[in-house]
Amino acid sequence: MSNPVLRGKTWYLKRRVPKRYASVEKRPVIWDSLKTDSYSVAVQKSAGVWLAYIEGWEARLAGRDGDAAEKFRAAQHLAAVRGFQFLSIDRVQTAPLEEVLQRVEASRGAGGMPDNEVASALLGVVDTPKLKLSGLVKHVEELAAHDNRFKNSEQMRLWRSPRLRASTNLQAALGKDI
Repeated sequence: MSNPVLRGKTWYLKRRVPKRYASVEKRPVIWDSLKTDSYSVAVQKSAGVWLAYIEGWEARLAGRDGDAAEKFRAAQHLAAVRGFQFLSIDRVQTAPLEEVLQRVEASRGAGGMPDNEVASALLGVVDTPKLKLSGLVKHVEELAAHDNRFKNSEQMRLWRSPRLRASTNLQAALGKDI
């Protein structure tokens, strides 16, 4: 861990961005204010601030690749790292103006320009994943958990088997997982 750097009367975190995150972070070096004039407080805060950067970059990497469910989870995580709960665009539109402005301010990246991935996560633009045939049986099993609560493993296998077979056959007939 690097030591905090004193600029004027305020301590700052200064760290090089790891190569792994170069595709999601344009700055080669991170300078972030720790908002304190105490060295001991700055040392404590720097670990948490750096961890938040790492989590944010990981979430952005996960959101770049993968299916809709992965992108949705990454957006939720990215919003949480920035200190917000993920809300859909409909709920953001009906939120108080002050909260919407806080979300817009938090979506700014380096140089004050908005970061597209962070903005889409904070403003709820990421689409909610749709249910696919491959996940249909698991979803139905979760919905029917109350009805199946007294079934043993063999009874659950007999309950699940025709549903899995029907889902697999439909996928084969269609030629893809829709």
